[in-house]
Amino acid sequence: MKKKAILTSTLKLISERGVHNTPMSKIAADANVAVGTIYHHFDSKEEILNELYLDIKKEFGACIGSALAETRSAEEVFSEVFQAIYFYYTENPLKYSFTEQVAFTPIITEKVKNEARQHYKSMYLFFEKNIKEGILRDIPLDLMAELCYGNIKTVIQMKLSNHQSVTDSILQ
Repeated sequence: MKKKAILTSTLKLISERGVHNTPMSKIAADANVAVGTIYHHFDSKEEILNELYLDIKKEFGACIGSALAETRSAEEVFSEVFQAIYFYYTENPLKYSFTEQVAFTPIITEKVKNEARQHYKSMYLFFEKNIKEGILRDIPLDLMAELCYGNIKTVIQMKLSNHQSVTDSILQ
């Protein structure tokens, strides 16, 4: 229970305050544990962040995997995945904020990044299949993933910022 409280508090505080403005003492206070308790479960703040990042990516990967599990046209599957990612992050804005802050930093180790990629391997298989079938353009898979995610991210930010309403037609 204490480990879960530490992870939950870290997610909340990093999302609200940023990595550098979230010392272990704040995490401990928010989790209602002693700083020593944190070090009983984790060696460092970076270890907490890496575990949290990987937990989110596992959950995120499961979301994508279930959307890809159906046998439908590439367009329908792509739309389903787009919406699954959109709803995952708009229903979990702290997880979105956290991953956006740490994903491209050296805080998250290469080992953890590589392990996280395994959780959305199904998306890469979808891209490969549709490239072979001539449905998608033959570009590097990492580039394709980033281009797709960039569009999804824009719509997520529209929703989370409340600057513009995200309608069903925008999602489509």
